Amino acid sequence: MGPPQLLRVVLPVAVIGLLGIGVAAFAFRGTPAPNEPLVLPSPPSVAPQPPEEPQPEKKSPLERKLAKDPVVVVVLYSPGSPVDALATQEARAGAEAAGVGFLAIDVSKEKAAASLADLYDVREAPALLIFQRGLKIATQIGGFADRETVAQAAENALL
Repeated sequence: MGPPQLLRVVLPVAVIGLLGIGVAAFAFRGTPAPNEPLVLPSPPSVAPQPPEEPQPEKKSPLERKLAKDPVVVVVLYSPGSPVDALATQEARAGAEAAGVGFLAIDVSKEKAAASLADLYDVREAPALLIFQRGLKIATQIGGFADRETVAQAAENALL
């Protein structure tokens, strides 16, 4: 067996042996001697968290209006409809004449419109709802209502 053949056999064996020694050294490194006590690191100290403050409930636009005004005229309208635009103008004028709050809700965008429609069985726009504090419905009118009708209904809700 000449030197080149010897290298082909001995060199891979030597490399594997050195790798085995390296793995063994890495695996057994850092273990305490048999007479040394094992010391575990202490867990990180965690400061006690203060109790979470309750988050204030988010109020709907209608609830915010009712906090200011005892009665609120709400019109549910569909954008782009000339009848709905006129109904919204008349409802606003009627609310102003009665001195009560006013809220116009676009049925194509507002989640509030969907919940009001479900709660009060509103099936068409425009629709007029007159609320008293506590989310009590005083009057509900489907379709168009002129300013005098809106003002009278809002004044009745104030009584």
